[in-house]
Amino acid sequence: MTSENSFEILIGTYEEFVLGYQLIKSEDEENKYTLTQTFVTHSHTASVRSVAATSKLAASSGADETVVLYDMVKRKQSGALMQHEGTITCLKFTPEGSHLISCSDDGSIAIFRVGSWQLEKLFKKAHKGTAVNHISIHPSGKLALSVGKDKTLRTWNLVKGRSAYITNLSRYNMDTDGNLDSTTVSMGKTRHIHLGTNVFTIWFVLIKICTEIKTVHVVSKQVIDRCVKILPKYSEN
Repeated sequence: MTSENSFEILIGTYEEFVLGYQLIKSEDEENKYTLTQTFVTHSHTASVRSVAATSKLAASSGADETVVLYDMVKRKQSGALMQHEGTITCLKFTPEGSHLISCSDDGSIAIFRVGSWQLEKLFKKAHKGTAVNHISIHPSGKLALSVGKDKTLRTWNLVKGRSAYITNLSRYNMDTDGNLDSTTVSMGKTRHIHLGTNVFTIWFVLIKICTEIKTVHVVSKQVIDRCVKILPKYSEN
């Protein structure tokens, strides 16, 4: 159980485990925290590549081509989805928690309805059949953005269930060998995403009405991991 003085994190490991930890701030001593393990499961048969969660549900995916579902109220595994035929690189719940979206090295993006877990939409060759590295959902739940090894950024209309716009990122001289690693959408005064690669560089990109794109600035920095989060607002500084 979390409170305003604590929060819980879910971690997937290369050792095939999914772990939960609660960080609790001391009410008596300033800047003192206690880390307690709250959840552990060995649900995968290969490395875990992505985790996603709502207030009551969680999901993990990995190189075993399986999405494992968890009931976080009862703290136990509740099911599994086996749609993909390749490493499942990313999982995202929609903001209202009605759907779970997965993408994979097999080149597909799948959309499942939460509860019945019925497959409602499958983009079989979302990035021309190349691996889909990451997907992020707009806070409105109406749009999603994905990046893949075809060096494109694709905007998806989740209301109509179709591709809305494709941007070829190779024209921006991004020397990534197609390894665009992640994308994050945020809402502030400006809509934006950032793209990352696990090699050398992070790019910050500006979207205008999801039809125009340009590079804002480039930061030379080694990327430690592929974790992304929804940012509260865009900073121009």
